[in-house]
Amino acid sequence: MIRLHFVVEGSTEELFVNNILQQHLAQFSVYADARRVKTGTKRVYNPATQTRHTEKCKGGVDRYLKIRDDIRRWLNEDRSENVRVTTMIDLYQYPNDSPGYDDGEIVADSYLRVNILESALAQDISDARFIPYLQVHEFDALLFSSPDDFCIQYLDAAPVNIACLQNVLAAYNNNPELINKNYNTIPSRQIKACLGSYPKTSAGPAIAAAIGLERIRQRCRHFNEWLTRLENLS
Repeated sequence: MIRLHFVVEGSTEELFVNNILQQHLAQFSVYADARRVKTGTKRVYNPATQTRHTEKCKGGVDRYLKIRDDIRRWLNEDRSENVRVTTMIDLYQYPNDSPGYDDGEIVADSYLRVNILESALAQDISDARFIPYLQVHEFDALLFSSPDDFCIQYLDAAPVNIACLQNVLAAYNNNPELINKNYNTIPSRQIKACLGSYPKTSAGPAIAAAIGLERIRQRCRHFNEWLTRLENLS
């Protein structure tokens, strides 16, 4: 039995792991859980008790140290040889103070770039139990594996809206993972542009579940390589 801990960027990825990957990986004797990167603290007022307390903020990553600290914290908390820790962090807006960042920036090929960054991340963490993974380019890219399945969330979507999603996918050689690192062309913004709205946290995991992992991994080779590695941990 392998205990697999996911360090993820936000609540969308956390739900995807806990609602979809967790059940899938259990078939391979890999028992998964996820938590978001801790990004700081905030003071919260409780009107019932008229007191303030400190809460940890989670989600979003603007500095590499926050990722590194969470990975190392979990590896140190659970030192069993049956433990593995992996990440699910977007390549889009990956912190520019991360190891290998400058080397990756000069590479045009997205897959080569992500391999450079993952290798540098693994080297920096320096623990054989750690499995780096960066999503090319956003979690939302996975949803372009099947534009037709957006109808599960957007019940009133017109054919023209679905066609818009299909056209976006076609523009990137029908490869969801190539949709794109620029501010206006990242997958989540393309979805919003086609459909008018995109409540990422609620819609993203629901659409991914409707598509199914097999369809996603057929269209997204980097995701498939990672998931295959996780399936084989035991």
